[in-house]
Amino acid sequence: MIGTRQGMQQICWFLFLSVAAPICVSAQPIREQSVQAMVAARNAMMALHMYAQEHDGTLPASLDDLARYARPGELDDSAFKYLGNDKITVEQLLDMSTLAVIHLDLSLAFDLPADEFSVGGLSVPVAYADGHVEMHPPEVARWIIDDSAAVFTALADGKELPERRQMLADLAIIHKALVAYCVNHDGHLPGSLGEVFPYVPDSPRHTTMTEKASVLLTPSQRKRTALPLEPTAEWMDRNTSYMYLGSAEVVLDDIVDPRRVLLVRTKDNLAIDWFTREGKPMKFVGVLHAAGNVSITSVPFARALGAESSEVLGAIVDGEGLPDYYDAFHDLRVLTGAIKRYAELHDGFLPAHLGDVVDALPDDLSAETRHSVFVTNQMMRPGFLEEELTSEWVHDHCSYVYIGDPRVQYSDVQKMGVQLLLHSPLNTVFPLLQEDANLDPSRMDVVLQAMPSGWVLPVDAEWVVQSVAESRQAIRELAER
Repeated sequence: MIGTRQGMQQICWFLFLSVAAPICVSAQPIREQSVQAMVAARNAMMALHMYAQEHDGTLPASLDDLARYARPGELDDSAFKYLGNDKITVEQLLDMSTLAVIHLDLSLAFDLPADEFSVGGLSVPVAYADGHVEMHPPEVARWIIDDSAAVFTALADGKELPERRQMLADLAIIHKALVAYCVNHDGHLPGSLGEVFPYVPDSPRHTTMTEKASVLLTPSQRKRTALPLEPTAEWMDRNTSYMYLGSAEVVLDDIVDPRRVLLVRTKDNLAIDWFTREGKPMKFVGVLHAAGNVSITSVPFARALGAESSEVLGAIVDGEGLPDYYDAFHDLRVLTGAIKRYAELHDGFLPAHLGDVVDALPDDLSAETRHSVFVTNQMMRPGFLEEELTSEWVHDHCSYVYIGDPRVQYSDVQKMGVQLLLHSPLNTVFPLLQEDANLDPSRMDVVLQAMPSGWVLPVDAEWVVQSVAESRQAIRELAER
């Protein structure tokens, strides 16, 4: 995703507001007017998704259609502009966090004073397809709007998207082909990317093998490459625009934190020229994660995350220890699954202690993994493997914190929306790779929390402390019913 901390700071200050009056010229402070405009734009995106849900996923044809799902008078077509149309479905929208859908007319830009939330100057709110809103200078908003308008036009006409968007669409198709390949090969990834093109799903643009093979080339490379009438995997491996990090020894479902691990990315020499949200030109590549999420990111960050992903995939192949973050992520996923299985075996009730789930661990775990799943890499000791794995052993050595209550049923915890049952130790942080404000790779210290559903989230320690307090209170209320 293209974005910066500064961009996030520009939107955070309005996220908790829920009431907005119609936009109008008044004696209100300029900051208050801009807040109203941002809230109206955000509410418009909520209305858009409500409209789509009731119209088979189709977008509204006009701002008037959208306004029927918003507050009366909130979406004045003299103030707001809408880019979508009813020939497009929500499902067709890729990389929604960078696709503008609604914006305030650029002539109505707010001249904001500089403060802790923004650098000040002329700004307009732009609402994106994923529902978030950002303030941009008119010149930055202009190229974001023009790019997004070109995307909607191409989608509506069935034509090729602008290059970076088409690259993302192609990567999404490659993921579908990878999944289809895995289904036909006992879950294993292909040995090379060239092996997947026969599994590209049929579509009006992909009927012949040559057309399917073209997905493995970026839009610009397709224009200057003559594909053979009968392409082979070997030819595609020599000519593809993408680097492939997987191997035939890896089972797709075994990849830890698949939303982070890269499988495919554009080769560095085929990086495209694009701009950051602040209008700074940079080189970007498309990336495909194991879970199927695609994005465009800076070359330095793609290199760093690619190297990390290769280490994770290599550890899966070699059966050696995962990097610390991924090891803890795996542990929490396994332990949450064991808690669920324990509940299924005990009339739906949670265990009293994490040690109670020893007998509910997956049957296919190795003896070594059965011990190590309770302990972070930093706390693992060689002698542990020689000791019997019992509830008492877990009580003495477990790294992870469990907050469940044996009087509470697992299903009630889910219904109540409890934020977590488990988390990694607060005194052990994991340096998580991320993009900094300049889109270069940097590290942010995180801990991990596991939701009852099994979803594991990297967050800062302060967030976990708050989540633990709220979750303990919710569990206590359930226990005292």
